Amino acid sequence: MKRIYYEGKITLNTPFFIQNTEYHHLVRVLRSKVGEKFIVFDAEGKEFLAEIIEITPFKIRAIPLCKNSSPAGSSLSINLVQAILKGKKMDIIIEKATELGVKNIFPLVSEFTVPKEVSDNKLMHWQRKAISAAKQSLRNTIPTIYSPCKLKELSNYWQSEEVKLIFWEKAILSFKNALSTMPHSTSTVWVVLGAEGGWSEEEIDFFIREGGKLISLGPRILRAETATIAVFSVLNYELSSNIML
Repeated sequence: MKRIYYEGKITLNTPFFIQNTEYHHLVRVLRSKVGEKFIVFDAEGKEFLAEIIEITPFKIRAIPLCKNSSPAGSSLSINLVQAILKGKKMDIIIEKATELGVKNIFPLVSEFTVPKEVSDNKLMHWQRKAISAAKQSLRNTIPTIYSPCKLKELSNYWQSEEVKLIFWEKAILSFKNALSTMPHSTSTVWVVLGAEGGWSEEEIDFFIREGGKLISLGPRILRAETATIAVFSVLNYELSSNIML
């Protein structure tokens, strides 16, 4: 069944309007008609079965018929800190991180980041990628994508007691051993991944001071986008009962 995202709050049996991108998708691409039913999830992560009751040249009027059941809330949320990558690599990472349950995404300007600035249009583009990935993966929540930050600004976001997994090609601790020693009471995990050039020694020193665990993904040197997909695939498998979707 057709599935869309509504940026506001939906109230059962109260009509709402669909415009812009989702209007175009339903009317121009999918050729939806009055009377057709579809699935919609809103900004609060609630999902509804809705019906189209009117189509005008610029908007759809629809009514939610019933609220669908949603997965139970999770005790674990995962935040991604990703050093900004070139070209479309960030698109891939945002899509896959969304599909695999990341709650927040923090683009990071690191020493080896090539694009040092990100426009508002690029941030909007990334957010649209996240919405699209959530629709495709049947996820009811959209990760928040923050404005790019610098290394030391991370101290303003994470807490000292939270688990911070810093992936570094020179690390000794394996990913498997790091997960096996993670406390059962863990509620927040930070995954920190570098750009194509990895991390500088100064950046590694910062992570150590902040209480981060330096983690190895094995003997192979992976592309930055491959490493991100590998990390979240393992996390999704090992912690699937706890990841917040």
